[in-house]
Amino acid sequence: MKGLLKAGTKSDVTLVAAAAGDDQQRQVFRVHRLLLATHSAVFEAMFSHENTREDIERMVVIEDVSAQVLGHLLFFIYTGTVESQAALTTELLYAADKVGVSLDLIFKTVTISTH
Repeated sequence: MKGLLKAGTKSDVTLVAAAAGDDQQRQVFRVHRLLLATHSAVFEAMFSHENTREDIERMVVIEDVSAQVLGHLLFFIYTGTVESQAALTTELLYAADKVGVSLDLIFKTVTISTH
């Protein structure tokens, strides 16, 4: 799954990290709606309706989340692990809460990847 995230193969939506006031941190992630919706109540609701901006544009801008933190969150969604101990930050927990990823799931399944 890590390879799928990195390659973006057959992705069907783009996430844009847009930390407030930091245009240099904007980064695009090509991801898969099915995986996002499976792990996030917010994405599940967002992708369940036709003719919304997200459905038409196939893009979601995540405000107040840096590219680095969104990358760590996506890594967790795709692999079920936290990339490193350094990645487990309050910013990651904020981002997870913002998009409806279960904080309990993060704490229950925290496995520090060594790869």
